[in-house]
Amino acid sequence: MEEEERPSETERKPFNPAQTQLMYHELTQNTSGLIRKESHKWGALLGMFTGARLNEICQLLVSDIQQDQGIYFLNIDDEGDERKRVKSRASKRKVPIHSELIRLGFLDFVESRAQHDR
Repeated sequence: MEEEERPSETERKPFNPAQTQLMYHELTQNTSGLIRKESHKWGALLGMFTGARLNEICQLLVSDIQQDQGIYFLNIDDEGDERKRVKSRASKRKVPIHSELIRLGFLDFVESRAQHDR
């Protein structure tokens, strides 16, 4: 007999298209002035476009933004810094950077951070 699935008490509902569009608009236009640091903007946009976990995004090093055969990607792993962690071995992965993020200037932001490790 199959076990009945119970809804989680902390079940999260997905954002609807209007909410997603509003977040994208605020992150890219900053009409409300809520985005005070470029890193916050890019962290949120990376989450929206890649589905990466917040802790994975926050621990990225500049050297984790890589290119292979003309394709830019995030190298999500636990190497290069003792503070980096991944949830499991399967969490280590290379996530392509969406062309919209490149169009918006993500690579320029990465280049501006070259003097820093994160």
